[in-house]
Formats: sequence, structure tokens, C-alpha cells
Amino acid sequence: TRIGDGNYWMTNTHLGHDGVVANNCIIGSGSVLGGHVEVADKVIIGGLAAMHQFARAGRGSFISGCSGVTNALPPWFICTSIDVAASVNLIGLRRSGATRETIETTRWVFKMLYRSDCAPQQAMPLLEARAGDPVVDEYIAFIKASKRGICHGSGRARRGHAAIDVD
Repeated sequence: TRIGDGNYWMTNTHLGHDGVVANNCIIGSGSVLGGHVEVADKVIIGGLAAMHQFARAGRGSFISGCSGVTNALPPWFICTSIDVAASVNLIGLRRSGATRETIETTRWVFKMLYRSDCAPQQAMPLLEARAGDPVVDEYIAFIKASKRGICHGSGRARRGHAAIDVD
């Protein structure tokens, strides 16, 4: 288990064995993080939220109170239910000093994954076509490193299925 610097742990929180919490995260009261979870920098986990073992939360993501993640929540996205990536964490992006271009690119990635006419599995070639952009590269690397797949969008909720399955 590794815990970084500048984290704020509220009461009755739990981090399971071999978990990693990076820097400057906020873990709300009653939140539970299973074994082997990976929580990147600047993640906020609301009260009574849960992360299943081996789940991941990308940089700057936000897990709402009383919700949970069993797969991987991509960077700067907001989880509002069990494995539902509902929107972009605009407030977090702005507070972190992101440029307008970074915010627009993050919104584009979210749209390609969850709001476009193509299925999320078909979004990877669209992202890879914009490889070289540091924002897009972060998402490509995050998705490819996700062993359990990523959270689905609110319009594609299918219990027990990840939006993108990674081989």
C-alpha cells in the first residue's frame, strides 16, 4: 500500500491491501477502496463511495458520494452512479489551471467515448488519430492500461459490461 502527499482522509475511510493513492486526493467519510486500487493525483472520492478491488480512478476524476467504481474511471471524468461516467469534471480542470484548449480536448474525448454515434469500442481509432496531443495521449494510455475496461456512459448503462474491453 502506498499513499502520496497532501491527501485528505476523512473519518471511517478504508484502503485495502496493495492499493495506491497518489497526491492531493480527497477521500470522503465512509469511503472504501478495495485492494489493488489505483487512485491518481487530484482525485476526489465522495462520502460513502466505493472502489472495487483493482479499480482505477484517473487523474482529476471525481467519484460522487454513494456511488462506486468497479472498472476504470478515465481522467477528469465524473462518476455519478455505479460505473457511470456522466460528465467532465470542469470545475476540477479549471481549479487545476487547465487551458481552454485542454478543457475542449477533454470534452471532445468524453464526447467520442460516450456521446457520439459510434460505440465506445469504436472510439479508440478516433482517439488514436489524434495521437501526439498530450491530453489525448493520456486517455489512450489510461484506456490501454485498464485491465477491467472503463466505466460506461449514462446512455449506455449495461450492468456488468465495461464500455471498452481491453485485451
